[in-house]
Amino acid sequence: MGRALLLATAAVLLAQGVRGWKEWTWEGDGPGPRAGHSMVLINETAFLFGGRANDIAVPHVPKTYEVSEENGQLSFTTYDQNLVLACDGNRTFDECYNISIGLLFNDLWSYDLDCTRFADDGCEYRGWTRVDPGARLGGCEFYAGELQCTHPTERYDQTLLAMDDGRITLFGGFSRKCRDYCSDQWEMDARGCLEARRAGQEAADATACRWQELGELGLEGPSQRWRHAAASNGTTAFVFGGHRLWHGFSPENSESNDWRLQDTRQYGGYLDDLWTYTPHPQLGMRGNWSQVVPRESCYHRRGVKHVARFDIRCRVIWPPRRASASLVATMGRDIGADPLAAPPEPTLLLFGGYSTPFPYPHRKARGAGSSTSRAAADGMAPFPTAPYYLDDLWRFNVSSGLWAPVDPLGGSRPSARRDSAMRMASDSAFLLFGGYGSNTLMNDLWIFNLTTTRWIHVGPSVHARFPQNCTDDTLRLPDGSDFVVSQSVFGEPTRFSALDGQAGRASEPVIIRQPRRQAPGWDGCRDRADGRPDLPSLLQYERPSQRERPASVLSLRRGEMLVHGGRAALKEDLPTVQVTHPAEVVGDMWLWRQGNCAKNCSGRGDCVFGHCYCYDGYYGLDCSNTSCPGDYCYMDETAHTQVCTHCCSARWEHADNQSYARRERKVPCGPANAGESHGICDGFGSCQCRPPFLTEDCSVRDCPDGCNGNGYCSVEFPVSRCVCDPGWTGRACDTRLCLNNCTYPNGVCVGGRCNCTFLQNPYNRSMVWARYEGDDCSRGTATGPNSALG
Repeated sequence: MGRALLLATAAVLLAQGVRGWKEWTWEGDGPGPRAGHSMVLINETAFLFGGRANDIAVPHVPKTYEVSEENGQLSFTTYDQNLVLACDGNRTFDECYNISIGLLFNDLWSYDLDCTRFADDGCEYRGWTRVDPGARLGGCEFYAGELQCTHPTERYDQTLLAMDDGRITLFGGFSRKCRDYCSDQWEMDARGCLEARRAGQEAADATACRWQELGELGLEGPSQRWRHAAASNGTTAFVFGGHRLWHGFSPENSESNDWRLQDTRQYGGYLDDLWTYTPHPQLGMRGNWSQVVPRESCYHRRGVKHVARFDIRCRVIWPPRRASASLVATMGRDIGADPLAAPPEPTLLLFGGYSTPFPYPHRKARGAGSSTSRAAADGMAPFPTAPYYLDDLWRFNVSSGLWAPVDPLGGSRPSARRDSAMRMASDSAFLLFGGYGSNTLMNDLWIFNLTTTRWIHVGPSVHARFPQNCTDDTLRLPDGSDFVVSQSVFGEPTRFSALDGQAGRASEPVIIRQPRRQAPGWDGCRDRADGRPDLPSLLQYERPSQRERPASVLSLRRGEMLVHGGRAALKEDLPTVQVTHPAEVVGDMWLWRQGNCAKNCSGRGDCVFGHCYCYDGYYGLDCSNTSCPGDYCYMDETAHTQVCTHCCSARWEHADNQSYARRERKVPCGPANAGESHGICDGFGSCQCRPPFLTEDCSVRDCPDGCNGNGYCSVEFPVSRCVCDPGWTGRACDTRLCLNNCTYPNGVCVGGRCNCTFLQNPYNRSMVWARYEGDDCSRGTATGPNSALG
């Protein structure tokens, strides 16, 4: 896929690209720490409901009393003020009698995204607004023998969905006032509430901003459950799976305790049912719940025999039971469909979750009590390495009513997890953040591209947390050039190369002083700001801590996702199954904004999928570095990361002790020419070559030994050659010439002086007949009669 097409695809998928976490703060009150709460978006206003905070300590002092029954009413007959359990003198009263209880909420808050904001900061003048304070125990009282409530009771792990007409609908969750888990459904006209409050109507809280109960859902609806997955496409709400306890004793199963009977109560444990809900046109009236009945998918089973060519096999394809999964609804294209030709198709996307066999210990067992005395049967019993946490992805076609598993392309994908935040970013991509799996809290962010069916891990964010010693030695001038103020770092071109002093290589590191940019990747700027030695030494960025069960919304118009709260790790830690690290419920809020890249790509690139696609001549995470001669960079379109080879040349392979080669051509490095790199780029447009290479792109091997000072080096690709001074010769000008080459073969040149040879007597080889003399051994001299050899 070419760059132009990639940019066009990115524009369709995620508008201007993605990436950029920023923590928001606000003045005044806010929802505070909570997890398992819910958020929806109505008219660019986020609504937040419910959740559970950190446990609080309350006194619990058990005392003795007796009761009696009179006409069906219980009354106290005696009350002993003595404590049931005495507190020893070594502990305080609070230590003895304080117990921890969960703090649950049923209040409703709002945050208006259409406020006065600058850059990617939160609202300038206001933050969270309490729409409804809630009511203790749901404000429930008995009227005419019937329990009536003004609010949903305090709860967590429920679902809150927004519809196109502006109403929000609440279902399920855990509450102390619910039997088992909650099955009640509530509704509020959130849009009308906003309009009334903005108009300054004093009665808004009492009329428009009021919950209306739609009743309990029994067998005609999803019934009680918590940690179910839910989504809305604006006109229809969808609920999948979740969890509830064993459905309990009933007249038809109380004797044998057979948990499989479901005549009056639905199946318990981890669920895999799918329900749809269509609101009633009139506010306060329950709409229509309908369970999606599993349908078979049929296909031709062509056998070996000719008679089997018309065989058809059918089977039900359906996601396994699970709770704490993530579900989104889209009206966009189906997965893998042609982005230009495929019409919109209503689709559900289900990811991950948690599941385990239920009830224990065998699937074929009879629950509890006397029923367990029946004959043992094989079944799926839990064990430590079972796949409790799920990482599968499913697609549900609303029109056909069929589920299908999605097998993403590529090897990079999120690990198995539950309780993540998942939101549609467009009709062709969704986001996945955080979660919990295998004793590990997570804070990674992923994008799934529905067109290419690939997961993309969103790595570094926008706002880096540079260490204190990461300074900037440059100033950016108005014309875009850099003004160097100082030089505080050193380039080391010999890094990762041999230092043996052979064949022109250095025998010790080569250090070159140069300026530094305060940008990712530079020495001193790629280390942890907190200095923790137990974690990888990588540059840190502003981002939410590792967490599960946060609440989130995403504004398609603004390209922004808000993440609030959750159960978060107290400090960052590596995944491990050996130690459970401490965590607490938090109340912070983070913005993740589409179209944000590091330093806006320094104005030298395009922001695509949160990564900078640098223009020619620039490179780096933020495109702040100036390319050097011979640089070759390309974008890995799968991982969306820049891959660069600096100071590179191709066609010639360098080796030790090579000599000058004539008529060799140098070609640029590229996809068809990997080439060689013999230096590093300083980020300011200059290569720093490691010995023995030189030239602006480090493509030419230097002359050996500097021609020993007996000539000059003619720098020519691929191997330089020595042009020796008169009287010198050799590859390194290390050999001195003799006059007339000693009139060879009359003599041999040794160290610049001729060693003249003797001429033997042709009649007696043992006799010297003559010898050569002179500076160049050019003169012959006759010898005397007694000149004998030997």
